[in-house]
Amino acid sequence: MAMKTISCICSLFSLFVFAGASAATQTNCQLHEKVFFSCPSGKKILSMCESSGPEAEQYMEYRYGTPDKIELRFRGSNADIPRKFFRAKISGANNTGTTIWFKNNDTYYTLNSPVRGAPYLEVLSHNKRIARLSCNDGWSSVEGDPDNASSTIETKSQSEFFAEVLSIRKGK
Repeated sequence: MAMKTISCICSLFSLFVFAGASAATQTNCQLHEKVFFSCPSGKKILSMCESSGPEAEQYMEYRYGTPDKIELRFRGSNADIPRKFFRAKISGANNTGTTIWFKNNDTYYTLNSPVRGAPYLEVLSHNKRIARLSCNDGWSSVEGDPDNASSTIETKSQSEFFAEVLSIRKGK
């Protein structure tokens, strides 16, 4: 009976260890980086990773893929003039939230974190939405907080966001 109890306790311990290990793999950020935002979307992971070094060397990097195979990365640092990452508070008739965006060649990536609804990444290119990736299980699978302060992100107004990013969608 004691052996069966020990076996049961070991099985439960293994379950907790493996559950913790799988939760830790929900980001493409490395151990020395701060998880600014990360969530699984389908079988891939969307991550924004921030360095934790001295302010002069700080960076933010967007990564898409899996920890073993990053398919897309985009980096901006404090040394970049102008900044590469932008943030705006967006208010609409039915919802509000924070949007962080960057432009890579002719493609805009917008990370939207609405007050109501699940966070998602929208990819816009040549006047069209080419992808919309939602976080699995909504906010429950998100690590990090896109409202946190960061010296690598420039704050812009809602109207600047609409003029720069959404005018692309409207074909202007």
